[in-house]
Amino acid sequence: MRTRPNFVSLIAELRNPRPAPPPPPAAEPREPAPIARRMPKAQRPKCGAKTRTGAPCGRRVVCLPGGELKTRCRQHGGASTGPKTPEGRERMKAAVRERWRRFRAERAALLVAGDGAAERPGGEAA
Repeated sequence: MRTRPNFVSLIAELRNPRPAPPPPPAAEPREPAPIARRMPKAQRPKCGAKTRTGAPCGRRVVCLPGGELKTRCRQHGGASTGPKTPEGRERMKAAVRERWRRFRAERAALLVAGDGAAERPGGEAA
């Protein structure tokens, strides 16, 4: 059974509010993660990124295929910002062009093979 709060204690708390909790300590600078080959997840360091609740993230950091450890987990690592060099941009453009070329060739083959009604969105023939 729940007890109702005492009216007098509520008034006293409103007149004399509790002091605010002290701010959390400043974060120490992180050192680079060590190199490891397929380190088990339980042995990897924790992410430590500040979450919305203010607590540090407890997930384990990402291990790259070469064994290098990132400093953050998958959620806090950030998204790729794309290629930076002109050569990288050209590689991406070429890959997209090739992908569209294959898509159009496959679609044309499907449309030539039949009436194409099943392959079109909505299943309607044009």
